[in-house]
Amino acid sequence: MFVKRWVALVCSVVIVFMPSQISSKDNDLGSSWKNADFIITDFSVFWDYSIFGDSKKPEVSLKDRNEMQAWYLALRKASTLLPTDFAKKIATDIDEDDCLWGRNIVSVAHHESQCVPKWIKFKFFVDSTFWGTAYPDRINLRPSITDLPDWLTWEPFPKDGYSEEERIWIALHEFAHRYRQIIGGNFVFITDSPSTFYGCAMGQEETFADTFALYIMFPDRLTQSSRVYDEVKGVLGREYKAQFQIPNSVASKLTNLKDGCKRYDEDVARIRAKQDVVSWDIR
Repeated sequence: MFVKRWVALVCSVVIVFMPSQISSKDNDLGSSWKNADFIITDFSVFWDYSIFGDSKKPEVSLKDRNEMQAWYLALRKASTLLPTDFAKKIATDIDEDDCLWGRNIVSVAHHESQCVPKWIKFKFFVDSTFWGTAYPDRINLRPSITDLPDWLTWEPFPKDGYSEEERIWIALHEFAHRYRQIIGGNFVFITDSPSTFYGCAMGQEETFADTFALYIMFPDRLTQSSRVYDEVKGVLGREYKAQFQIPNSVASKLTNLKDGCKRYDEDVARIRAKQDVVSWDIR
């Protein structure tokens, strides 16, 4: 009993002081960590992915708590890769519809319209029957790796447990969605071909989010298409050098930008015809 209470106490301490847990390696990032000050995570865990229901909250295991900590740190690290102006732009309360959809809030005191940067807030939910990993403001702690849609032909992220690179990719992907939601109808992403199979399956919104993450983490994969590269460069206002090892979950869904979605369409057709099983491992 004493041991159990001690473990619970340790876990609670980890969560409470998590914002100050930065290793010496993290400190090497220097002033870019100011972006991470916008990151906030809510440690309330819900069953429903909508997170607004009155459903009973699930029991949170030690593994779940460790996952939440890992996600928190990955979100912070991902934020350091962003220009500060961009981080401020997406640091908007996603529950405030006016700011979320690009409509300004009127500041009576200063007689001007503005959306004041607040935070990049994420909540957690549990749905082991759903393959989805994250949304612009929430993360699934236990996504399914078996109950997958037939159009998902690439390796799912949690197949072997998340690597730090996978978490950072997902964080950047969701940051891109936040940007798109805040900009609203003022933003149009033009591309000749989706950069990933996910974009092939889901259209322009996911194409932009994946391309955004690709540009920051693996920019050399976009050099085949200068138009796409230049578009994301215009959004971020800077260029990047590759500094991460590409995980198979990302590599297995990259398109050949010259052929577009041809291979993806062929893979899906074979799966639906039950003629073949697509291999995830391309290493």
